[in-house]
Amino acid sequence: MSVRVSCVGLTVLDTVFRLPYQVTPGAKHAAIGLDSLVGGPAANAAAAIVALGGSAVLISKVGTDAAGAVVISTLERGGIDTGGVRRVDGPTSQSAVVVDDAGERTIANHTPSAITDTTDLPVVSDIEGSDSVLVDARWSSGAERVVAIARDLGVPCLADIDLVDNVDVAPIITGATHVVFSRAALATLTGISDDEGGLRKIARTTSAFVGVTMGDEGFSWIEQDEWRNVPAIDVPVVDTNGAGDVFHGAFALGLAEGLEPWDIITMANAAAAHVCMGGSGSQRFASRQDVDRLLEGST
Repeated sequence: MSVRVSCVGLTVLDTVFRLPYQVTPGAKHAAIGLDSLVGGPAANAAAAIVALGGSAVLISKVGTDAAGAVVISTLERGGIDTGGVRRVDGPTSQSAVVVDDAGERTIANHTPSAITDTTDLPVVSDIEGSDSVLVDARWSSGAERVVAIARDLGVPCLADIDLVDNVDVAPIITGATHVVFSRAALATLTGISDDEGGLRKIARTTSAFVGVTMGDEGFSWIEQDEWRNVPAIDVPVVDTNGAGDVFHGAFALGLAEGLEPWDIITMANAAAAHVCMGGSGSQRFASRQDVDRLLEGST
């Protein structure tokens, strides 16, 4: 029986434009490709977990509009349990995503306040039976509630700290068992541009495992006061959209399975690298076999 991970946070309907060159501010651009995808940190993490052989429950909010219906049906076809998805009156969070010829993505997102407010917060029954929990700080009130529930239940909880503008993430950082920062969020929170210096500053405020994703430089963390790093896997980069979310999903799955940090991080690195290679549809997300092949090729 597969382990169960509850993913709590933002779900988005993405419209993805693909360009044969880099974005020029103020210019008009002719896209060579157009896709409509379900994205967002929690939803992408859940999809990654299912592809890797786990069971994922999504706890999120979408609107009562047509986009919300599309999101839920797409998630269910992907094998994700949507029983924890709330429907709120109004529009669903949506993003315009531009992916250039180097695979880099630029995102403009609109998330209505009803999606991230303090209504319809998660409850104990949403989390019970989970082997680990993932929260993203975009729905900060939901994340804070789930961190507290997971702590009471004794369930490992991974906090994805990415965008932190106007959000108090301190209760999430101090309450989670594991915290992973984006490089930009770490610098913003600490005022320190050096990754190690910033992470050591955070480590003094929490007993949680703390680490930082660093793009093509891989992932670093502090273990027994030692700075450690797993390099990124070198792959041809086609599309980086969602790679960080997938990393977090694979990490949460590794926690649920009781893996050691090095094994969790190498699996998460490989799952993120697979996304960057630009598969379509469900093939965007790595299977366990895909991860094994990438890890074998990187040695």
